[in-house]
Amino acid sequence: MAKELATARWLVRQGFPAIPPRDDLPQPVAVEGRLVTFWEYVPPGALPTPELSDLARLLRALHALPEPDFAVPPLNPFPLMQGRLERAECVAEADLAFLEAACRDAEDDFHALVAADPAAYGLVHGDAHRGNLLRRGERVLLIDYEAVAMGPRAWDLLPTATAVDRFGLPPAEYAAFVDTYGMDVTKHPGYRILRTVRELGMSTWLMQNVTHSPAEAAEFALRMESLRRGNLGARWHAL
Repeated sequence: MAKELATARWLVRQGFPAIPPRDDLPQPVAVEGRLVTFWEYVPPGALPTPELSDLARLLRALHALPEPDFAVPPLNPFPLMQGRLERAECVAEADLAFLEAACRDAEDDFHALVAADPAAYGLVHGDAHRGNLLRRGERVLLIDYEAVAMGPRAWDLLPTATAVDRFGLPPAEYAAFVDTYGMDVTKHPGYRILRTVRELGMSTWLMQNVTHSPAEAAEFALRMESLRRGNLGARWHAL
């Protein structure tokens, strides 16, 4: 939470369209074992919801910022995935074994990729999708700084790129995103590695919910089958 608050304050000082915390209130506040933070309220508006081109524009601006003047952790999604695997319930042993091996292999590839191209390393949002945009009047804000890290900037472009194959995003919308940002991450030499890491993260997240509903269990099975086969075109479903 301290990192999220520091990130928001720093972004605002940089003139970046971020949502400011309520610094007139003491925070974070510990309440019944939880930490609470307070942020400026953005009321719903009548203007159109933000588009993928807005996300691309904000990411381009974010990636052009200087290195922050406070400690930002390196991007490392693997401890979170490993923790999910260790706590997994009602998941077939074969699925767990596959995911554990896939995560080990992907971790080695990921760290080698980062080390090989330090120029592509910088501040990343970490969870860059359209759901983390808010419109305030004519301005679009990039929110949610929980996953902010230092890592390959291509990481922030993956959710939109993979949505074409996995979730049916129209190619024309992705083309507009690419035109606005100025780079097609699917042409990046590390795209397959980064995509594998992200999709393992998405699948281990869903794995936690297999007992919640038949639909989530079926979706997890579908994702496992496509990962095992290396089928990048298999359609997934957002749940």
